Amino acid sequence: MDYYFITGTSRGLGKALAEYFLLKGNAHVTGIARSSSIEHANYKHWSLDLANIVETERFLQIAFKTLEKASRIVLINNAGTLGKIDYIGKQNTSDLTQVFNLNIISPVLLTNHFIKKYESENCPKIIINISSGAGHKPYDGWASYCASKSALNLFSETVALEQQLQKKNTHIFAVAPGVVNTEMQTQIRASNPANFSQLERFQTLKKDNLLDNPTEVAQKIAQIIEQPNQFESTVLDVRKF
Repeated sequence: MDYYFITGTSRGLGKALAEYFLLKGNAHVTGIARSSSIEHANYKHWSLDLANIVETERFLQIAFKTLEKASRIVLINNAGTLGKIDYIGKQNTSDLTQVFNLNIISPVLLTNHFIKKYESENCPKIIINISSGAGHKPYDGWASYCASKSALNLFSETVALEQQLQKKNTHIFAVAPGVVNTEMQTQIRASNPANFSQLERFQTLKKDNLLDNPTEVAQKIAQIIEQPNQFESTVLDVRKF
């Protein structure tokens, strides 16, 4: 049995990933999100706000259990938030804290606990951290999002190095999924051009039907999980393969 732990499964890419693996069969998926929208015999849901670090720490103590006859164990840190689109100097503390808690602190905590719990398992272990092209370059109005995704990339590269040096059977990747047709894109298109200079570009992507389909992106991410040795780099962009 393949076991998947996926955050942010209530909608968008997280839901598409969960449904993809459930359709393949021989898979058990644990979804971690504030709400549940999947009904399946092999799906278990944990209701959790990953931006709440106290709740997340409690979750870690009970969620990663001993698994029976595991052929592959996968953690996908997909949940994330763009936060309030506005310039630094105009933001409030709670909005900024939420972005970093959800985008980097919770994935770090889950990754740490996942490796600790399953390091003795002989089967392949794969960790996918959903990153962004914004982790490589600045977008005005997105400072906390860009910084948190950049941190996620370097965290992933460092953990990958540690696992390699220890000769562990754990692969970790930070994957930029492209511009996916999700609620985050809706939020971007509704933003104020005074707070985001590239608004027109993102509105045009929607108008010209250039947004990526979540199901198709999920299939590309599955390629990484199914053949992790095919990918030499830790930081990947699905648009390049």
